[in-house]
Amino acid sequence: MATDLETLEWLRDRLVHVYHESPNVDFVLRLEKVIENIKKAEAEAQEMVDVLVECDSIMSLLYHREGDKITVQSKHDLGQVLPKVMRYSR
Repeated sequence: MATDLETLEWLRDRLVHVYHESPNVDFVLRLEKVIENIKKAEAEAQEMVDVLVECDSIMSLLYHREGDKITVQSKHDLGQVLPKVMRYSR
């Protein structure tokens, strides 16, 4: 099944290329703006997912989990882990 974005792009393309509607007419321009807003929102959402994955990676380097118990890595372990954590910093 097509996504909303794919459907809107298909509709725009069909209007312009099949029905020869001008790409500069107001409703086609508005449709293009809606498509661009969806693309921007999807890109921002993906960026947030990437940041969360990165945070999870850092947390797994700093903390140790056994069942329901979470402990901080020992100082010795942190000495080995900190260079890896620095790799994730921006």
